[in-house]
Amino acid sequence: MGGVSVETLTEELEKLRAQEKISEVEIPTLFEKINRKILTQVGEHPEDELLRQLAERKAEIFRSILERMQATCGDRGNFEALEGAAKIMTTEGRHVFGEDINRPYFDVRTQKIYMGPEATRILANPDILIALLAAKGSSGAANDLHHEFIHSHQVRKTQTSKEKLVEALNIFGDKNLLLKEVHALIGADRKGNGKRIEIGKLHEELSSDSYGLISTEEDVRRLKNAALRVKQLYALGFSDESIGGLVGRTKWDKKSGTYNTLASEVERVMRDRNLSENEIASLVKADELKTRLRIEKTRIAAKEVVEGFLK
Repeated sequence: MGGVSVETLTEELEKLRAQEKISEVEIPTLFEKINRKILTQVGEHPEDELLRQLAERKAEIFRSILERMQATCGDRGNFEALEGAAKIMTTEGRHVFGEDINRPYFDVRTQKIYMGPEATRILANPDILIALLAAKGSSGAANDLHHEFIHSHQVRKTQTSKEKLVEALNIFGDKNLLLKEVHALIGADRKGNGKRIEIGKLHEELSSDSYGLISTEEDVRRLKNAALRVKQLYALGFSDESIGGLVGRTKWDKKSGTYNTLASEVERVMRDRNLSENEIASLVKADELKTRLRIEKTRIAAKEVVEGFLK
């Protein structure tokens, strides 16, 4: 099968978890030290210039953390999606019943991501981002934005105005809505906080009042199959965009109990690579472990960058 074994990844995760990290209670003191060092370096200036210098230097620290993430994890996690998301972001025209105005939201009709003031503030504030990465290894705001960006991959890009309107009006009757949310939750969380990559957490989230997508045994079957297929595709190396394209055109086959297009694609790759069921299960487990490793590596990277700056 190739690649790193589950046992090796598990051992590495245990070692990283044993390393000392920055706790949340240490963050205020840490920023006092950072501010003090920056102010010492820049010397005497008017207040507005000092504030600008503080923001600029801390933005440099944050960029250094992202560079360290790239070096240790192979990419920048949820922050990889920000450049693409920025191209379809807007702060105007969002009026959606039941949505939290402080969280990003992908509008199917306009195919734009609406960014509320709170999410925008967090993602533009290096203090908050440094603190989150140092203490938690992820940013909830970046995770949420990545989630909505994944939804943008699930819609057909060439639609008439009428088709877009019909799709938007039928959002609550979308038979694939459960699958789309499973994909977006797993896709964003595997590059960020890792909270909902396991079936129990997915079930809890999608049964909640926020989603209300799990109410029957049939829904549970769809959830389990959606999670299985999405995880298999990610473990096989498929991207957010390529899975989104598959999700956007698949259908639930009640007779076989699977999402036909996703199942066919997984089976095709398994044949091409001569993979057994046990081998693909190991790939999925390894992919989940890599998410846990990413969180630990990110926290350690942030700690090293901050400590290096303070030396």
